[in-house]
Amino acid sequence: MSKTKSKKTLFDCLPLLLVLVGLLILSVWIGIVIYRGYALFQSANKLQSISQTLLDEGVAELDIDHIESLVIDARSDFVELQNVTRPLLGLAPYLSWVPEVGPLLASAPQFMKMADSGSQAAVELLAGFKPAVIILQDMSGADPSSISQLLEILATAEPNINNA
Repeated sequence: MSKTKSKKTLFDCLPLLLVLVGLLILSVWIGIVIYRGYALFQSANKLQSISQTLLDEGVAELDIDHIESLVIDARSDFVELQNVTRPLLGLAPYLSWVPEVGPLLASAPQFMKMADSGSQAAVELLAGFKPAVIILQDMSGADPSSISQLLEILATAEPNINNA
């Protein structure tokens, strides 16, 4: 009886090495996705608190340019979030088994579509109504020329309204 020792070569360990490298790459990618998602969530919370502060100050004091920049920032954050989560949304319908949040996870693709439509509508409507808001803020009374300007603005805003 002779015992033979088999010496393992690098070629014999290659499948295990490839699996480990693949798991490492997957872990790094998931970490980056989680970090970017968290950063976008923090940005959304900041925009919400700023928006609430602006609304608490009163409608007459609203700075329409500031609001426009907030809406555009929120839209760009959402588009980035959509890009970050796109690969994961394909898995979402299969996660309905997760306790407590499963139904929400399963509906995530539909929620993303609704949020995409809503943020795009906000950008379009703001672009259409911004001149009207400026006139309304400057109006001290029912000036007939201001009312005709408002009607003209509403007529020119029709494409934005239809896009929304």
